Amino acid sequence: RLYRIGGTIRINSGDMGKNGTLTQGLAAHWTFDGKDMADATAYDRSGNGRNGTLRSESSDGVGRPTRAVGKIGQGLLFVRASSQQVELQDALLTAPPFSFCAWFNSGDNTSDQGIITIDTSSGGNESGIRLMAAGATAGDPVAFSVRDSLGNTDTTNSSVSYSVNTWHHACATITA
Repeated sequence: RLYRIGGTIRINSGDMGKNGTLTQGLAAHWTFDGKDMADATAYDRSGNGRNGTLRSESSDGVGRPTRAVGKIGQGLLFVRASSQQVELQDALLTAPPFSFCAWFNSGDNTSDQGIITIDTSSGGNESGIRLMAAGATAGDPVAFSVRDSLGNTDTTNSSVSYSVNTWHHACATITA
């Protein structure tokens, strides 16, 4: 891959192995860049057709997430993350192992804010996976939690804090 950043050119020359590619095993990829957005659609550039729909469930007039300057290119601004989302029509993850990553920039470290939430609830049992900026937790870690259908939650906090108004790259992996 070739990236043009400012006045310089950078080449991603990571070793992909003999048969590997950057998209091998990739379930979805949303850049949120202008060319990858259309009205309320975030196009999936993985080749798997998992486009997302920008939505708002707010009753107080807060609309869908809006386009904003990102870390590299464009991003999305979520004014009220509890009611704004990029919704998918099909399940991305069916069974471990899997990983997911996102760039985030939070203006608040006083409350928990979802970065990636995957709701797997069914039959009234809340369950799912959440990567979040845990501002309500001492030390402001990035937290990763898994909740099963019985209500059991396993949470792991990062050993470093996130800073407000600063870009961070967060990743989580489930192996079993």
